[in-house]
Amino acid sequence: MPLSYQPRTHLTDPDWFYGRSKELSDLFSYLNKPTPQNVQIVGQRRIGKSWLLQVVSLDPALRAKYLSEPDKYTFIYWDLQREIKLAPDVFLKRLLELVLIYLPGELRAECQTFAQQEDNDEALWEVFELLEADDHRVVLLLDEFAAITRNKAFAEDFFSHLRSLFGRSPLTCVTASYLSLGEMCHLGPDSPFFNIFTRIQLELLNQEEAVGFVRDPLEAHNIKVESDAIKGILRLTGPHPCFISQLCHGLMHETLKAGIITKEDVELQNGPFQASVWDDFGYYWQRLSEVEQSLLREIADGNQPKSLENPVFLCLERLSLVRRDKGAVVPFSIPFSQYVKDTKGTDVYFEKAFSDPEFNGASFMLMAENLLNASLRIHNNMREDLLAAIRAMQGRPQEAMRTCGRDVLPPLMDMVYQAEFRITPAGKQIDICREFDTKAEARQFPRHLAAHFHLLRISGNDGSHAEDYLEACTPARAFLTVLETIHLAEEVYKRYP
Repeated sequence: MPLSYQPRTHLTDPDWFYGRSKELSDLFSYLNKPTPQNVQIVGQRRIGKSWLLQVVSLDPALRAKYLSEPDKYTFIYWDLQREIKLAPDVFLKRLLELVLIYLPGELRAECQTFAQQEDNDEALWEVFELLEADDHRVVLLLDEFAAITRNKAFAEDFFSHLRSLFGRSPLTCVTASYLSLGEMCHLGPDSPFFNIFTRIQLELLNQEEAVGFVRDPLEAHNIKVESDAIKGILRLTGPHPCFISQLCHGLMHETLKAGIITKEDVELQNGPFQASVWDDFGYYWQRLSEVEQSLLREIADGNQPKSLENPVFLCLERLSLVRRDKGAVVPFSIPFSQYVKDTKGTDVYFEKAFSDPEFNGASFMLMAENLLNASLRIHNNMREDLLAAIRAMQGRPQEAMRTCGRDVLPPLMDMVYQAEFRITPAGKQIDICREFDTKAEARQFPRHLAAHFHLLRISGNDGSHAEDYLEACTPARAFLTVLETIHLAEEVYKRYP
């Protein structure tokens, strides 16, 4: 299969993988040593950690390129997040099973006799002794390593034992995680677990890789992309591999027959794309400390950090939330920058809603009512609809969300449409949203408002969408939809009184 976009899925074809030449070279340089080095891949969610591990396990040509004796290696990819009942004894048993599954034929047959032992730990040690005698190396690619560190069943003595396993020459480990191993686990001040691992930080694509990732898969499908369209795509996605893949995947299917992507095609995808990445932005934001959030807001407002050696700035850079562009520090994309600016109004509600373990339905309703009462510009008839949505959040969350999309969103669209176009709107919600996108791209309409309209159109499903949203209609999601609707209504009434 030719190079293509496969957003938010596992890598099953190494031909889909693009770029990361430096990181791959660094990784294999550690694995190609006489005594291979354990490595931790650290990076933001959706930055490509899993794909990096998966392409190493799937692509023999890649291994042949970097390893002096590729036949002496067995690569095993293991996603720990998919292990439902993980415990220390289960981990060791499963590790032994995987080693025996993936070893080449003759070695597997030699090691099978050890698998009959009841003691998995002892069996593993004997298998590794045999592999050591044969000069064969197993590289264990452990994805979502945090699944172990979050599990209370894995105590300090387990990590001490794991450290001794990974210290043996036949077994090398490569982990992937959001936090570094030093932040997640240790064995005390004298013998930390992480000190046997070399760290590779996975960050945003460089500019050359980002442009190539936009252009090359499209050209592989005989779709030409204009230079202005490439700029427009990267303005929305930044050099973020997942977001490039997501936006270009939609563009590719929309323009496959035409065979060309123009700036106008990108503009039509603006609103839907921003709405689709809103949850990702929320995930990034909610995991930052107050100090990190404060500096990120400063950067989004155009202020430069006082020092590029500031640990807080370096943390934001490692998390791929900011980048350096022509000597200036900026958020990684324009939509993310706008998201950061827009968080000021309702952050206190989001933080309270998801930080209090005692939070319940009554608290959801009270906080939403308080926000509605504080919004003085909203007209009474719309206030009644929003109050009805608030009262439905706990017992009938789907009705709360539909009230936002069916009863509140259309009049807000009418107000804005009449103010901007001086006529009564006609057409579906999605068509009106696209017109807002076009004006936003031309700097004639607030970009963040266009994104708000799309977000409510999707999450506040009015019943017209083909997708079944019933399972996603939880009280928590209804709460967030109502908050977003109140915020949008306040913004609209403020701009178009």
